[in-house]
Amino acid sequence: MDTVDSDVNSGLEEVTQENLHSTPHEDKDKRNTHRSCKDEDRDSRHSNNKEDAESKSSAVEKDEGAESDQWKKGAITKEEKAEYERQELTNDADMKIDNNTKLYLMLEIFKNESEEFQRLIRMSTGHMEGEVDPVFILLTDQSMYLLRKGGGETLYHTEVVIPFNEIDYLSICVNYQTITIVCTNRRNQYWLTTGDEQLTRYFLSVLMKAMEDGSRTRKLPSVLRDATTQLIAIKKFAAQECHCEMSEVNLILYSLVHWENLSDKPTSEVPKPFSPYKEGVLLFKNWDGYLFGGYSWKPGFFLLRNGMFYRLLERNDPVPQLAISLKSSDFGGCRRVRGGDKPYSFELILPDKTSLELAANDDYEVSEWLHSICSAVSLGMEQLSPTSTTSPCIACCMILTKKKLILCHEDIQTGFFRCLGSCQIEDIGGLTVDPDNRNYCIVEFEPTDMSSDDEQPWVMYFNSPVEEAKFEMALSKAWKSIFKVDLPVFVIDNKTTRSRCREQQNLLHSAWKKNDSVMSRKEFEALLQ
Repeated sequence: MDTVDSDVNSGLEEVTQENLHSTPHEDKDKRNTHRSCKDEDRDSRHSNNKEDAESKSSAVEKDEGAESDQWKKGAITKEEKAEYERQELTNDADMKIDNNTKLYLMLEIFKNESEEFQRLIRMSTGHMEGEVDPVFILLTDQSMYLLRKGGGETLYHTEVVIPFNEIDYLSICVNYQTITIVCTNRRNQYWLTTGDEQLTRYFLSVLMKAMEDGSRTRKLPSVLRDATTQLIAIKKFAAQECHCEMSEVNLILYSLVHWENLSDKPTSEVPKPFSPYKEGVLLFKNWDGYLFGGYSWKPGFFLLRNGMFYRLLERNDPVPQLAISLKSSDFGGCRRVRGGDKPYSFELILPDKTSLELAANDDYEVSEWLHSICSAVSLGMEQLSPTSTTSPCIACCMILTKKKLILCHEDIQTGFFRCLGSCQIEDIGGLTVDPDNRNYCIVEFEPTDMSSDDEQPWVMYFNSPVEEAKFEMALSKAWKSIFKVDLPVFVIDNKTTRSRCREQQNLLHSAWKKNDSVMSRKEFEALLQ
C-alpha cells in the first residue's frame, strides 16, 4: 500500500485570515516566522492551561485527565478545545433564529419535551456528486437533527434524528471538506459537505461542546482525520488521469468548488438588455406563529432590481428581510390570486414550492408588478437557456497534483470518480484574482499550437476566501516546481467578466443561505452592484 504524501496536508495550515491578500510567492522567511509565532502562541496557551489545571481540585484534575485521553484518541485537538473555551465561537453558517422559530422547533421538531435548543447551522449534502442540497443541522442538548426546508406552514421537516449516544465516531475527509457521521449501527452513516475548513472545524467544536455539556453518557466520539481510504482512492483516480503509477502521484490539494468554463467570452461587445426595475409598497401575508393567531397582512417596501426581488422594512433600509432570485431555474413564476383575503393580490411561487402572497392598491398596480416580474424571469431564462452561450456552473471536486488540475465528481461511499475536465499544469499561463472578492479566481491558459482556438479560462468559486487562498498557494507551488519561477498573478481588469463572476458568486452565496435568511449589509450592497 502506498504511503500518504506529506504534501497532502502540508502547507494548508499556513493559510490564515492574516495573509488572504498576500501573493503565492510570499517570502518564505515570513511564513516561517508566522509558523514560529503560531507555535509559540500555542505553547503559551498549553502552558496556561496546564497551570490552571494544577490549581484545581483533584476531582477536576481527574476529569481533565480523562479529557486529555480523549484528545490523544482524536476526539478534538487541544487547539480546538482551547478555542471554544477562550471565546464564543461564531460562523456565518450559524443561523440566528427568533423566538417564534424556536417555539416551532420545540413544538414540531424536538422529540423530547426536555430538549433545549443549542444551535442551528447551515451546511449541505451532495456537493461531491454535483447536487448541492442545503441541510440544516439542529443541535440540542440531547440529539443532532438533520433538517430540510419544508413547505407551506412547515418550516422544516426532519430527515433524521441522531441521539448523541448513538454517534460512534466522526471521519474528516481530505482538507476538512466533508464530515462523515458514523453511528453505533454502522449502517447509519451521514455525509455533510462544507467545502470550508473553518466551517468544518467550527462544527466539530460546537458539536463536541453540545455533547460534553448535554446528556451524552458515553465518552466523546473519536474524530478520524487521516482520510487514508479517500486518499488512496484519489491517488488511484489521479494516476489514471495522469497516465502514471500511483507511487508517482503527488497530491497537493483537494477542495470542493463550483467550476465554470468561460466559453462564452464575447468577441465584441453586445448590448445587454435592460433588467426590469420597479419599487413600491405592498402588503404581504406573514406567518406570525402559533402564539399570535397564525397569518396577518403587513406592509413592506418591495424592490425589483437586477433580477432580484427584495422585501425591506423601509425604502432606505440597507438590509433586506427577504431576497428571491428570479433568474433561478427553480423559481416557479407569479400569478394572480383569485378569491383570496385581499381583492388585488398576487403571489410568487418560491423554489421550495411555497408562495409569497402580496396585495396592491388596485388592479392596475397588480398588472404592473406582474409584467415587471415576468420580464425579469424571461430575461433570466434567456440567459440560462440551452441556446445561450453561458456555460453552467458545476459543483464538483478539485484535485491538484504537481502535473495536473482535475475537476471531477466523487462517490465517497464507493470511491468512484468521474472526470469532468482536466488540464496540465504546464498549460496554465497564470491566475487572475479579484482583490475585492476573494471567493473566486480565474485560471488562465497559454495559447497552444494544437488548436486554433485558445482554451477559455476556468473560474473556480470557493466557499470562503481561505479556501481560495489555499488554491492560489498550492497552484503556485505546482507551477513553480515546473518552471522554477513564480506563478503570474493578475488583477482582473475586464469589467464584463468581473461583473459576471461576482454575480455568479453572489447567486451561489444567496442560494447557500436560503431565500428567507437575513443578509448582512455587505451582502446586500454586493448584490445591488
